[in-house]
Amino acid sequence: DALLTALEGDGDIGDVLEATAAGAGGGAGGNSGHSFIRLGRIVEGTDEFGGLFAPSFSPDEAPVEEALLPVDAIDDVETTEQGEPVVIDVLDNDIFVEGSIVTSVTQPSNGTVVINPDNTVTYTPNPGFFGEDTFTYTAISPTGEASDTANVTVTIPGSPPPPELFISIDDVTVVEGDTATLTVTLSGASDTPVTVQFDSLDDTATVEGGDYDPDTGTITFAPGTTEVTISFATNEDDLQEGTEQFLVNLSNASGATIADGQGVVTIVDDFTPFITINDVVVTEGETAEVTLTLSAAVGEPVTVQFASADDTATVLGGDYDPNSGTITFPAGTTEVTVLFGTNTDDIEEVTEQFFVNLSNATNATIADPQGIVQIVDGTEPPPPPPP
Repeated sequence: DALLTALEGDGDIGDVLEATAAGAGGGAGGNSGHSFIRLGRIVEGTDEFGGLFAPSFSPDEAPVEEALLPVDAIDDVETTEQGEPVVIDVLDNDIFVEGSIVTSVTQPSNGTVVINPDNTVTYTPNPGFFGEDTFTYTAISPTGEASDTANVTVTIPGSPPPPELFISIDDVTVVEGDTATLTVTLSGASDTPVTVQFDSLDDTATVEGGDYDPDTGTITFAPGTTEVTISFATNEDDLQEGTEQFLVNLSNASGATIADGQGVVTIVDDFTPFITINDVVVTEGETAEVTLTLSAAVGEPVTVQFASADDTATVLGGDYDPNSGTITFPAGTTEVTVLFGTNTDDIEEVTEQFFVNLSNATNATIADPQGIVQIVDGTEPPPPPPP
């Protein structure tokens, strides 16, 4: 009945058959005259590895070598502040076998690089540098069989420092009694005030002598300005003094450097003396004394150059002895004499002459540049013939 039910219900007859009979034959059974077939369930084990092929291995065959991992050092980019070192893990983004090391670095143009024990590197920019700096590093695998090189770019942000500023003062020349105005110059405009102190100082012109009025103070260059003027009064007097000068010194600058720290004020006397030379007549064989005259005594030396020059009287003819040089009028003096020798001979001659020329005067002008020396013949005429 259970078998029939399983067959009619499409069931699994293996669930209702006995597992002890395998292929039992049919035959008459009992005395009922029925024929029957004894069905039995055969249980067989399943081999999980059935149908698989197991290859054999021969010890003569060469083993397959293990493949090396790829090696690739990748460029790095880093940023740091001016003057600040930065530690860079250059291997962090590289493709390397674990345990690879950084073996070498190149030195950048604007800083220094060192390799640290943990295979990082430390970059230190040079003081004051800003911009981009680069260097390279080389890394190698633990076995030394593979290596690669990559670039590192470090950016240091910043802006250039403002240009250094310089202060200078000019020199001026004024006529006695006029105002001396000096210009103090800043080499470039500044965003902040720049200051410098000034002070007048005696030289040949003195405050005690009444030559100028002293002054001292502080000059301020307002932002954006590059020139400031300072003035000094000079005083006129009745003295013949020649050219004098006093100084204006700069000191204690703030916001700039003093490049030219001294101005010179030259005071020209409003009356300049002049030089003249006289003419003389001498007899042949006498000494010619030529006098140079200064129009007024002055408080400093006056010089002028002189030189003799042939005219009808000549050096080659033995008429006079030449002379040249520099004449100095000491302070307070107005006359100087220069001498020229003349020579006698037995030749009856007409009156002859030579010149004394002046040039290159200092602290005076030349009003009369040439003196004339006349030489009168000293030979007596021969007596008249007898009657």
